[in-house]
Amino acid sequence: MVRDGHRLLPLAARGFSMVEVMVTLIIIAVGMLGVAKLQALAISSTGVAKLRSLAALEASSLAGAMRANRDYWSATPDSFTVSSTVLTDPTGQLAAVGNCNTGGTLPCSNQQMAAFDVNNWITDVNNVLPNPQITVACPLAANPILCSIQISWTENSVAINTQESATAAANIAAGTTAGVQTPTYTLYVQP
Repeated sequence: MVRDGHRLLPLAARGFSMVEVMVTLIIIAVGMLGVAKLQALAISSTGVAKLRSLAALEASSLAGAMRANRDYWSATPDSFTVSSTVLTDPTGQLAAVGNCNTGGTLPCSNQQMAAFDVNNWITDVNNVLPNPQITVACPLAANPILCSIQISWTENSVAINTQESATAAANIAAGTTAGVQTPTYTLYVQP
């Protein structure tokens, strides 16, 4: 027996046993794994929110350019799509910027300004979003003209729940990229 203050303690009561220490370490390790998963989820969610905000800002940017050039967009609407950096313009009106001297004596036509705006906008979207797919449609039949700006892109995500984990596993089994999603942002604008 060992003397502790005024009491006598048995030798076995002086410290922690190895089993107690191992149980404590296992509990701490499981808790740390949970914290690591939460950290990965927080980082992934921040990246996803960033891309979605950028898509909304870019769509609003083109909507502002459309409103600034109402003479073109409300009178001669165009439909075009953009796959990555390639502009597909069935009418050919926006495919080339042309020679528009914005600082000199020749004023730009509405069509040249629209082409300039769209081409610069496509460059901006490609700089901020991964693998963007863009469709801008302004149907002639609508009165008043109502254009839609639709932007899709790819983003990686962390599986939050069992359903997302099962989808990622199915993607791996099918030979596709796991954890990649293609969200879409659509903005309707009346130029």
